Amino acid sequence: MGLQKGIVKLEKYNPNWKNMFEEEKKNLEKLLKNKVISIEHLGSTSIERLSAKPIIDIMGVVENLKDVDEFKHLFTPHLGYDLKDDFGEKEEYLVIKGSEENRTHFIHIVEVDKERYKNFVCFKNYLLEHKEYIEKYEELKEDLSIKYEDDREKYTSLKNDFIQEVISLYKEENNL
Repeated sequence: MGLQKGIVKLEKYNPNWKNMFEEEKKNLEKLLKNKVISIEHLGSTSIERLSAKPIIDIMGVVENLKDVDEFKHLFTPHLGYDLKDDFGEKEEYLVIKGSEENRTHFIHIVEVDKERYKNFVCFKNYLLEHKEYIEKYEELKEDLSIKYEDDREKYTSLKNDFIQEVISLYKEENNL
């Protein structure tokens, strides 16, 4: 479990990823108590049959991003966390768990009902409802992981058009 910063290496779907999410969810619930609305598994590790980087993506949902000021001090290096603040650019706080040599979790703290939150939910739901898009996404990720194995930023950015298309399809189907 885990991957070096900047590297792209996909693994076939692993059913243990769900257990790893549940374990980290318990850790976060204990750490944060009732400071978040929900803690959800997202990203490729949350979708059966989909290859993924062996890093668990988690979404922590809050009423307001300003609420994070009350608990961001809890994400300490001593516990293996590194909180990144993009100053509102992506409408989230990103908490990375693990060292640069072995990143294991990305925790996206987002505001409920904001665009970032909705996009995470729409993308996951569409893939779960349309299995053929899991296959399309799988092919894209495999191709990009070979071309950009040492450039995670490029790998991630080149998936964006597909992700935006899927989000649009979900919103269109659900009149959002």
